[in-house]
Amino acid sequence: IYKRTFGYTLDQPAEVIFLRVRCIGEVPKPVIQELEAGSKNANAAIKGKRQVFCFVNNKLVVHTIYERSKLPAGNVIDGPALIEEPTSVTNVLSGYKCEVDKSGSLIITRK
Repeated sequence: IYKRTFGYTLDQPAEVIFLRVRCIGEVPKPVIQELEAGSKNANAAIKGKRQVFCFVNNKLVVHTIYERSKLPAGNVIDGPALIEEPTSVTNVLSGYKCEVDKSGSLIITRK
């Protein structure tokens, strides 16, 4: 097949180095686990407070610090706040609020 396609061979066994496959099919929809519902009050997740430099205001601003793993669905956090987890931190600026939806996503909107 190689000789027919390219007109020559290297007198060596053929070796497949790259193979691309494209498929179309149906897969079952994933089951998205929902968080336990809580109230709007997120005080149980507060870890403390600290000053954080805010580049928007160009000054230090006191932020409330929250532990994300302790936030159930329905909790609402008013900025300025930091929501900490092992691999990232979410910054909720002053004038914004963050709500935890039933899938655990953080929805940030203007107040």
